[in-house]
Amino acid sequence: MKRSTKRILGWSIPLLVVVIIAAYFGWRWLKTRPSQYEQEIPVYPITPTSTAGESASDVPEGCSPNPSEIVGTHIQFDGHTDELTLLSLGLDAEGLPGTPPGDEGYTLAWWNGGPSVGSGQGKVVLTSHTFRYGGALGNDLNEGLLSENDVIRISDDAGKTVCYRFTNALKIFVDDYDPNSNVLYDDYGDPMIVIVVCSDYPANGGDPAARVLYYAELVRAA
Repeated sequence: MKRSTKRILGWSIPLLVVVIIAAYFGWRWLKTRPSQYEQEIPVYPITPTSTAGESASDVPEGCSPNPSEIVGTHIQFDGHTDELTLLSLGLDAEGLPGTPPGDEGYTLAWWNGGPSVGSGQGKVVLTSHTFRYGGALGNDLNEGLLSENDVIRISDDAGKTVCYRFTNALKIFVDDYDPNSNVLYDDYGDPMIVIVVCSDYPANGGDPAARVLYYAELVRAA
């Protein structure tokens, strides 16, 4: 091998390593940046306003027209996902609604200390994960998975299905959350589900700074 070739290889290989490392950290930085969709989500304390969808009498096929309370075990986002597992969980060690196992990015949990799926009033609280670098339901939601009026189906082991229609999303920074508000916990308001996922992971590590709440109204006949 000629000396000039050795000299070229001598500096080109370290340069390639530097480029690969820079690309890796650039990818990591981009993956923690909020998507364009997420950047347009209203930020709490703005009061979320539901957008009127189809008539309440327009019940999609397979949905209960007169829903009653169920213990859901599966959930499906029409046109977007297959059936996903829905767990029933209480409070965790910190006194917060339990979340699915940390390695299950496409599992959801229902907080069984609040209203049940199909309840005629109040917010049904569901949780799912957002992974720092993608690969979970929360990442998909934060990238704009749902459109207004998309149908979310929740079924129990007996095959009974209760449906909801997506209306809007709201971002809440942890430091700004008022636990006395009804933005998340509400036993008596209009019947809906609220899917809670994390957002705004710091690029240099640490816990997510915000949560995004995805609201969907109960579907029922007029």
